Amino acid sequence: MGPTQRELIDAIVADASDRGAWGVYADWLIARADPRGELINLELAIEDGSAGPDAENQVERLNREHALLSPRLHAMAHAWNFTFWRGFIREAKDAGPLVDVPPESEAIEAVEALFADPHAGLLEEISVRHASFARALVACTRPTVKTLTMRNPELGPQLVNLPSLETLDVGSSERELDDIASPRLRWLCGRISSRLGRRLSAALPALESLRSDIGALDRLQHERLRELYCERCPALLGAFELPVLESLSCVVEHADLSALEGVYRRPPPSLTNVSLHVSRPDEAPALVATLADLPILRQLRRVYFSVCTPEILAMIRARAVAFQHLEDLAIGRWGFLAQQSDSDLATALPFTVVSVEVE
Repeated sequence: MGPTQRELIDAIVADASDRGAWGVYADWLIARADPRGELINLELAIEDGSAGPDAENQVERLNREHALLSPRLHAMAHAWNFTFWRGFIREAKDAGPLVDVPPESEAIEAVEALFADPHAGLLEEISVRHASFARALVACTRPTVKTLTMRNPELGPQLVNLPSLETLDVGSSERELDDIASPRLRWLCGRISSRLGRRLSAALPALESLRSDIGALDRLQHERLRELYCERCPALLGAFELPVLESLSCVVEHADLSALEGVYRRPPPSLTNVSLHVSRPDEAPALVATLADLPILRQLRRVYFSVCTPEILAMIRARAVAFQHLEDLAIGRWGFLAQQSDSDLATALPFTVVSVEVE
């Protein structure tokens, strides 16, 4: 007696890199006229370069087959958009319009049917917009989920039910993430509370990248954070405790640079990449001049200014000595400046790769 379907699926889930396990399962499926077997073989052939010219079209056709879903999940297929990989569900996004809020019972069944599907064992990425879907998702343990997009920061405490979570995006919600703990989370996008900012290392010990509006925070501390993207960066500048920070991107005003004692004047030695998104273009030339005098500039390798005017270009040229050590200088500018020659800027910075991005 050979292995059961459950045993074959479990072998793949246990080690998805084992092509032999995939081949055995594909043969088992083909012997039972299941189109998923053909799909697996086609994708394996595409990956190793042995597929025929029409293989990708065949994969696209087979991925639309309703036979890829269990009967229970097929009944709730209207609630989801799926991305498949070798016949297994890899990604699921709730499909309903934002204005059409599903009943709680329907959301629960949609989520439970998804995770009950035999081929959801490799499901890693989920995006949910409705609160009812998010509540159903975090209501019990979902060990495979690595990436989650949702708009419900208040569900932070229940993220313990996603033990493999590495990426969390709660967007620009006005509500703050506060009581959250996730041992493997590496990337976070969302507004965080002052309390979470002070205990960020303990709550999210693996965090490496944070995108947040941190203007109201009085302190931000983390031992492993390497990238920080913030919408506002005022008083916090004096309260950075980010010893391995490498990249900082923020909306900044000239006053932030000139008046505050913080990361700009006492930067962590690892910081080499700074992007400045200027809120007032008329202040940008003065910001460039101030940056040229700050200690932080001497250790940077790449600088990005989000907006450019002729005055900013003239200021960079005038202070070129301060910028000549940079490896890259990127400047975003509006279309009406797109035709202006930058040859003189390149001449002023001969060892720097200068790029001008038309916005």
